[in-house]
Amino acid sequence: MLCGDFNAYNDETRDGFNSHLLGIAALGLADTAQSAARDTSLVPFASTFSGMGAEVDGAWQYRAVLADGRHIDYICANASAVANERQVVLGGGPGQGLRSIEVGGQPYMFQADGPMGSDHNPVYSHITFA
Repeated sequence: MLCGDFNAYNDETRDGFNSHLLGIAALGLADTAQSAARDTSLVPFASTFSGMGAEVDGAWQYRAVLADGRHIDYICANASAVANERQVVLGGGPGQGLRSIEVGGQPYMFQADGPMGSDHNPVYSHITFA
């Protein structure tokens, strides 16, 4: 297994920006976010890069959850691993969570008030090995 912040989106195609991702794949390690049987994230397609907010209705909003399906934080495993589920962990720490805020007549998910330790959301994967 190899886990970490690889600072390259999973759909990166530019030479030099994706070489480490290609090297990891060449070692026989696969991105469990791609192979997981289900995504249990509280917001479907949540990104692991939070950027402390996201664009909502044409304007950047602090704490808005970016839900573009992309990630820069990885849990990679070999072929003997089966990823049963994966999750982008949202909501901060104990007593915190998500809240829905209406912007421009549409509901958007925001991280609830409280500390945000990073511009990345943690990732979790439940893996069994054959």
